Amino acid sequence: MKNEKDLKSLVKEILGKGALMSLGVLDGDEVWVSDVLYVFDDSLCLFWRSEEKTRHSKAIGHHPQAAATITITESTTAKNIGLQVSGIAEKLSGEYKDLMQKDLHKKGQHHAKDQSTLPPGESWYKLTPKKIDIIYEPLWGYHKKSIEL
Repeated sequence: MKNEKDLKSLVKEILGKGALMSLGVLDGDEVWVSDVLYVFDDSLCLFWRSEEKTRHSKAIGHHPQAAATITITESTTAKNIGLQVSGIAEKLSGEYKDLMQKDLHKKGQHHAKDQSTLPPGESWYKLTPKKIDIIYEPLWGYHKKSIEL
């Protein structure tokens, strides 16, 4: 991995292997972590759908700073692979049918009917990364590489 383009390609590869991220938000003066299923775009933004009444969804409305981790576990003996992301989270308005299709595909529901819209009380959320740390033990051992976006 020589340049940022190579690192971004590696991030996309890691994101493609994962499905679950741990999302950290600031709720008042406390930190709160929730696991959410994610999809991503070519800009390395992370998207998830969530009920608007959940603690993490409400917290994003007050404090947009957020962080996430994604860990890829292929076996108990595999080398560590993962991402640590920090950035700005926001609630999106609208249906985002393209995200819904990615979400359904990731969940193995390729031909799900009547699921192109969000259930009442759910919204899409987006984490726009400012920095991504890459943990890729097969290439770098215990050293990280970082991308500033």
